[in-house]
Amino acid sequence: MNYEALTQNLIGMVKESQIKLGYTKTPIHLYFPAEAINHLLDAQLSVAELEAQLTQFAASVEDLLGMLTVSVKDELFCITVPEKGVAYVHDNVETSGFLEEFIACMSKPGHTIEEIIAVFRKYSDHVVVETPSKDTEEFDYLIYFADGKPDAYRYCIHDEMGQLIYHRFTQKEFENFGF
Repeated sequence: MNYEALTQNLIGMVKESQIKLGYTKTPIHLYFPAEAINHLLDAQLSVAELEAQLTQFAASVEDLLGMLTVSVKDELFCITVPEKGVAYVHDNVETSGFLEEFIACMSKPGHTIEEIIAVFRKYSDHVVVETPSKDTEEFDYLIYFADGKPDAYRYCIHDEMGQLIYHRFTQKEFENFGF
């Protein structure tokens, strides 16, 4: 099984956490529904099969990230990246200027959708901004880089009681959610 997408997703989530919260040499717990792991593995495995695959995955990345621990409750998996992995990401994974600026903008009180879009447009002329149909209550704006540069994620922005929040998904995750 190809673990590259899952590995990169974990590394990206650890880096995003470090940008948001700062670097601390403590384990990070990341949560995934079974469906999301299946998307990252390009598989259709049961929870039990995923648990077995994640054990193999943890062994395959041990030299890089340390021994990951995996637990599951119902269909929600928790993958814990140990101190070694957190330190590896901090020391070896370059911080994306875009992601850093985007998170700073999202953290600023009273930020607007125009300010968020301006951050995207600062990094590319190929920014797509969409508003979903009225049937979708999951988010108010979808923003992404059409060419995947500098970032291939889909950013779903939602106004939650006057505060704009975001979730980011891989293109495949986004498409499979059927938004």
